[in-house]
Amino acid sequence: HFMAHVSHLQSVTRLPEGARLLSSAAHDHNHAFRVGSCCWGIQFHPEFDERIIRAYIKERKEQIESEGISLSAIENTICETRESASLLARFAQLCA
Repeated sequence: HFMAHVSHLQSVTRLPEGARLLSSAAHDHNHAFRVGSCCWGIQFHPEFDERIIRAYIKERKEQIESEGISLSAIENTICETRESASLLARFAQLCA
């Protein structure tokens, strides 16, 4: 279990054939997955820290509210996401 910032307008609802599910979340069952040994997919943002997600939410304020989502409820869930950020660093090491 780890915390991650999530924001997207599209979701992977069905994994490709042969894919292996790596992580699930309440809003997106297929939160992270792998296809073969060299292809990964994620539906969260390891590059978003607290400062970035706050700016992103501020920028999308009208769209978020038009979807009937409470802006303050989202802001109250913002926290550090060290584990999520570490995945991005580890992925970069694998690619190097």
